[in-house]
Amino acid sequence: MIWILRSANSEVTDYYIETVAYALEEAGYKTKDVAPHEARNCVNKNAASSDWFLAPSALEACKLYLWGAKNIILWSQGVVPEESYLRNRSRIRMVALSLIERYALNRAALCLFVSDEMRRYYEKKYKINFDDRCFIMPCFNTMLDSEAFHTEAKYDSPTFAYVGSLAAWQCFDETVDLYKAIESRLGCARFKVLTFNQDEARKLLEKKGVRHYEIGCVPPEKVAEELADVSYGFVIREDNIVNRVATPTKISSYMASGVIPIFSSCLRSFSDLARDLRFAVPVGESLDVDSIVRYCENDINWKDVLAEYRHVFETYYSRVYYVKQLVPLLRKIINEGNELD
Repeated sequence: MIWILRSANSEVTDYYIETVAYALEEAGYKTKDVAPHEARNCVNKNAASSDWFLAPSALEACKLYLWGAKNIILWSQGVVPEESYLRNRSRIRMVALSLIERYALNRAALCLFVSDEMRRYYEKKYKINFDDRCFIMPCFNTMLDSEAFHTEAKYDSPTFAYVGSLAAWQCFDETVDLYKAIESRLGCARFKVLTFNQDEARKLLEKKGVRHYEIGCVPPEKVAEELADVSYGFVIREDNIVNRVATPTKISSYMASGVIPIFSSCLRSFSDLARDLRFAVPVGESLDVDSIVRYCENDINWKDVLAEYRHVFETYYSRVYYVKQLVPLLRKIINEGNELD
């Protein structure tokens, strides 16, 4: 049995965890979900000594070890100590979290990372050689919707989108500045903002003098419908280690609906992929407005966008693609772990 701990941030993590669960089942193992608050009871009363656990964080993995679990697959969603420092500016807390993270990464039978950049960072920071006990799969949460690409005039009159909260790390303020500069050069531009913080977003847009905008708020399952008439989507981030290792699900959501991402090049994993893409617009810290405007003035054929994105969703953003690779690795790791037990 492989017990799967669910993350509290389920909207973002469920698709990832379910993909790993599918791979485990394809490999011939039984899986069962367990809530984090029930994990201790599960280890002590329900799980056999030979059972395995999938932990969604280093902290959860260390708790499992403390309670007596032996075999753990660890998913690292992000560099938690560095994220904590950016929020709290506490070096003591960052050091404590780093000790927890290092222990979990060293002891886990298999480490799941969201990017090659994450693996490289951990190897350098903790002097760990992961060899063949790690697997790279980016965060994504949707499949390609080919019908969304040929909405009438989708790419003829540029409409830009921002989807997300107004948390500082999502850089909404900088995104509005960038759109305002684009709007001043492209009179036909429109801006669609989808956020739960509608009043705050409206105040900022009005303060900065944005003219052509609309603000909405829809549940996650309705976002694709709202993106049907959108040409470009913003994913702007600060250049720091938290973002360099990240693979935002927002990019996959945009592309699944035929929305061309305008993204910060510090997002290393997608930036590497985008070198071979025609329909992706990387921007550096300077946010070069002129290059974005020139790109938006190109004629874009929806068939070309669909063909390129279809390949991306058959590889980089494909559940089937990763499950196929994970199955033999999981069998190898779990069988070897059971033999050691």
